[in-house]
Amino acid sequence: MQGRLVVGWWSRGGGLAAKKPELMRLMVTKASNRAAVHGVRPPIPDTVDKEEVEKEISKGKEMKESKRKRVEETVDSQLKQLSHDILFPPPDDPKI
Repeated sequence: MQGRLVVGWWSRGGGLAAKKPELMRLMVTKASNRAAVHGVRPPIPDTVDKEEVEKEISKGKEMKESKRKRVEETVDSQLKQLSHDILFPPPDDPKI
């Protein structure tokens, strides 16, 4: 861990007993290159090409839309077949 050890003579009494070694406090401060929430060092900035990202996003949207259409067509065809079989059962069906 990067940090600095600081020895202080703080006391809760406002410095009344600052000369006593048993009241000496050990404090740890953060190093200047340490971020408070991101870990030991600040993250390295990445540059991303905006056009490339937009292409990837649009490609993903198109793939998702085509998959949704295929599923929708499959479900519709199965529903049509099922409704047709219910309305017009085959002649050899014993339910007639």
